[in-house]
Amino acid sequence: MSTELRRRPRHIPSFTRGSIARRHPHGNSSNEEKFPRGFPDYFRFFRFDSLRFSSTARRNVRMLGCSTKNGHETEHETKNEGKDMIHCDASSAECISHFGSHVNFTPQFHYTKRELEPYRYVGDAEMDYLLEYLANTGEFTCGAFDDVIAYCANVCHLHTSRQDASFVTKHKLTQSWPPVQFYNHFATPPPWANFEQIQRGIDVILAYLPAAGCALYYRSLVGGFSISKIVEVLVATRYLVPGSMRRKDPRGETEGSCHAREEAKWQHEQVNAKEQICSDDRKRTLERLLDTGGFMACCFAPPTDADDTVPALSLQPGGKGWEAALRVRVLHAKVRRSLLQNATRATGGWDLDTNGIPINQEDMAATLLAFSVNVLLGIELVAGKPLNEEDQRDYLALWRYIGWLLGVDTPDWEGSSNPNKHEQRLPPIDPCGPRKHFLGKHEPQATMVDDPILHSYATLESMILHLLHPTKESRQLVSHLLSFNGKVEFRSEMCRLFLGDPLSDSLGIAQCSTVATKCLVYFFLMFLRCYTLLAMTFPSIRRMFIAWHGSFQRKFLTRWEADHAKRVGVAMGGGKKDGSDLKGTCPFSMLMPPFDVQSKKLS
Repeated sequence: MSTELRRRPRHIPSFTRGSIARRHPHGNSSNEEKFPRGFPDYFRFFRFDSLRFSSTARRNVRMLGCSTKNGHETEHETKNEGKDMIHCDASSAECISHFGSHVNFTPQFHYTKRELEPYRYVGDAEMDYLLEYLANTGEFTCGAFDDVIAYCANVCHLHTSRQDASFVTKHKLTQSWPPVQFYNHFATPPPWANFEQIQRGIDVILAYLPAAGCALYYRSLVGGFSISKIVEVLVATRYLVPGSMRRKDPRGETEGSCHAREEAKWQHEQVNAKEQICSDDRKRTLERLLDTGGFMACCFAPPTDADDTVPALSLQPGGKGWEAALRVRVLHAKVRRSLLQNATRATGGWDLDTNGIPINQEDMAATLLAFSVNVLLGIELVAGKPLNEEDQRDYLALWRYIGWLLGVDTPDWEGSSNPNKHEQRLPPIDPCGPRKHFLGKHEPQATMVDDPILHSYATLESMILHLLHPTKESRQLVSHLLSFNGKVEFRSEMCRLFLGDPLSDSLGIAQCSTVATKCLVYFFLMFLRCYTLLAMTFPSIRRMFIAWHGSFQRKFLTRWEADHAKRVGVAMGGGKKDGSDLKGTCPFSMLMPPFDVQSKKLS
């Protein structure tokens, strides 16, 4: 262990660390005491441990330090919050173990179940209202392929230029007209958005793109299937799910009433269709994964025909990444609207009481943390050490801005907190923001430490404790995702290294049985570790990697745009297969139910 971690911080009383250590299963609150004291440091270079990170030790010490300085004030604020709250005094911080990960729970930074649950009944009020308004007025059909953002941009341009006087007069276009108001709002970046810092965040993911890609797939995506309530949305929208989870037994609840002939016919059809279903599943799954990569390329690919001195050009208002984020937000709102309409149906509808609103604020915050904090942890796992704090803050600032575009509530304008079913406004989670916000006017003094690293990591830990409970459907999705294109053993072993054995066992991820595959995974990760450490150590190599990976992102984006346009054209039926006549069609159209593709409207 390094001298820095062994030395007791001066601002932490000795009884504090001793109290936490007694609660910790491994005798240390940092989760990183894996080797005996004095164990040679160079052996750590050859190990990969997804349950113990050296950065966790530093964050715990800093959070406990804030708790110690303000223990009395925080205890006074939280003592009446309910049985699920614990006193914030550092000597009473609670260590909670969940699937092998240990969380030192402090209410100044973490969220309790009671605090998080109301966010499951909060959607995206601004976008939901816009779709409701357009649907009720009938001026624009919010179908599966209709580009709401292009429509808002068009009417905003007409309002500004006054080129079409009849249109302006007919619709009484003013600044307060919802499409104009929405577009103008997001065309004005929030005051905390620093595009130079956002560009540095883009450079971070480009510099460490291979490690970040592995973290997104093996840690964020596969691990995210442990969240059963998000899995319900995936199953309901038939997104990334195998055919066996999408196709219902036609017998339904009347199994005993089927005639023998109908039973035999159904089984025969299932056997004949099995091979085609598997082929379609593999193709569809790959397309969904490429769509996610296409969105990220829209945000991060360097421009080819613009001045490189403009920071984060693609994410500035009107840029390709800016438009892509808003269109993904529209897609989420369409899914939410469709599933909520089905919630009133007697059979097969969305269970609002159990699952909350589809794609709610907690789900969106958890997804944002999967792309931000989980990637930082994945890079730390691959490299064997964390990124420096400046890079981490820049990367979190990037995803805070993207989250703002995607509809994650942030305190950047008056009344930004969305209304919820309890008829009061909730403080925004703002998962990549500087600190936790509390309900009410007075916030504990301890939380006034503006540190997005502490806030984002603590928020992720809180959501892991609240949401991470794998189900049978979770295991089915994981099995499908790991086997959709062969190389099952390799992917399974990678997942076990990125997720840890306890969660992998709960998800049904099999242990690798062949020594050759274990060696292949190990040497692949060692190569990736050396590759990542080169970028961390040498600035010139880091710049070279940024340029190299940026060029790859541009090429991938060009290919994805062409392929996706073809798929949209085929799905629309009337479009050309080359996608050349799709003007006015949303590039992020959802090509699967709950949309009715034939009518091109929400079902």
